[in-house]
Amino acid sequence: MANKTETQKDIDTRIKVQANMQKMNEFHSQTYDYVKDQLEFASGDQWQNVVRAEREKTGRPTVVLNLTKSYVNRVVNPLRMNPMGIRVSTDNPELTDLVTGVIHQVEAQSRAAEAYETAYETAVTGGLGWIKLGTDYEDDESLEQKVTIDIVRNPMSVWIDPYSQRVDGSDAMYGACISYIPSDEALKEYGEEATGDGLGGVDIFEHWTVPADSTADLTYYEIETEEVDRFWYEDGSTSDVEVTGDLPVKASRKIEKKQVRAIRYVGNKKVEETIIPIPYIPLIPVYGDHLYLDNYSDVHLAGLVHWLKDSQRMVNYYGSNELELASLAPKAPWIVAEGQIEGYEDIWATANTQAVSALPYKPDTISGQAVPPPQRADNQAQTGGLMASRQKAQEDMGREIGIFDNMMGQVTAANETGKAALLRANQGELPTAHYLQNLQQSIAQAGRVMLHLLAWVGDTPRQVGVRDEKGNKVLVEMTLKEVLTPKFLQHAEVNVTSGPAYESRRRESINAILQIAQVMPDKMG
Repeated sequence: MANKTETQKDIDTRIKVQANMQKMNEFHSQTYDYVKDQLEFASGDQWQNVVRAEREKTGRPTVVLNLTKSYVNRVVNPLRMNPMGIRVSTDNPELTDLVTGVIHQVEAQSRAAEAYETAYETAVTGGLGWIKLGTDYEDDESLEQKVTIDIVRNPMSVWIDPYSQRVDGSDAMYGACISYIPSDEALKEYGEEATGDGLGGVDIFEHWTVPADSTADLTYYEIETEEVDRFWYEDGSTSDVEVTGDLPVKASRKIEKKQVRAIRYVGNKKVEETIIPIPYIPLIPVYGDHLYLDNYSDVHLAGLVHWLKDSQRMVNYYGSNELELASLAPKAPWIVAEGQIEGYEDIWATANTQAVSALPYKPDTISGQAVPPPQRADNQAQTGGLMASRQKAQEDMGREIGIFDNMMGQVTAANETGKAALLRANQGELPTAHYLQNLQQSIAQAGRVMLHLLAWVGDTPRQVGVRDEKGNKVLVEMTLKEVLTPKFLQHAEVNVTSGPAYESRRRESINAILQIAQVMPDKMG
């Protein structure tokens, strides 16, 4: 049974978790609502509820011509064709290849490409995506752990320190992942404490909206700092405990040593608590655009949908009205002179609903001039105007985000050269390059977190998978902690390889080589 000190410490922790959850909720809730709205819009929910209900009530069409999704795919699909990966740079080429190979093996095992693509797609669409790192056992027969890169399909399930300023979230001091399970399952598996008020009457979710008949499954991360003395010795080594002996101390100073405390709560029951010796929260945001508008004072993130929404709705309005007029064309009223259909009213009454071989009418004259036969009212002028307006709205969508039809694959001329097509395609990447840059920085941060996690779980000798640039895997006997030393973790540079930008440069290089071959074929033998 827990003693009083341990119980009070747990209560204090719960109070702190509750306070930080409230801060994140107050700061992010409206932003997350807007992110959700953008994701739903890109998925086809593009009519405002009031307008849709009004049109459906009167039987009017609500067409969705989802061009927004095409623009999102234009930005995201180059990453799918040219996935990114993490690479470590050191002054030792062999060590660089070894550690990079270990990271590539983690990425391959975790299907990291899918995690990166999912985070990028939700960031491009709604302004926010996440890369989540964790650990798990190698298999059911092993006590050894491995590092994992987890897919976060719902960006609203991850929350981070509202005071974080860096684009990769590396300065965040706390964060959380939250999901929900049925309350009856929580009660059955975790007991009444999971569905009760919590230890000391502290309800962690007092300021949180938990769905009805559900219980929150929360993993909370917080960085803890400890001030320690660090000593530097004449041979260049360091330690956090002064070593007595022949090696003189060159200098010393106080530093902040960081570690992450991870606590899992199911409802108000603490299920698990772990100290992870890493200096970063293992939740890495992938951001889209940041908004700085007075009327969006509580909304901080947006993706392509934010800029396309109004023009997309115009396209839908025009398309719906075109369809409405087209559907009414066979029902357009007949223009007839008085008395022309006298005696044939029953036949003409069904002229818009039934196919008849002939429509009889009585010829008539006015002042000796023959009156034209009955004819339908023509609505072609109206549909023509709607089509022109819809086309204009579609062009506006491209202008708003800098991606035009010719950058979406439309051929501009039959005699267009390959070089011209390449340059045109590359131009489509420039207006949205900031999304890719944000992703690169976030993946690099994921690499830094991964290195620290590998050093933590790799504290015993084992067979470690190493994957080279061609995807070939070999097993190497090593203790990762001895390779990923504190000095290595401090000085290693983490960057990103491949990706759409790399592929564009590669294509340009190939094109340049081909041009040289045409001019100087004798030099290319």
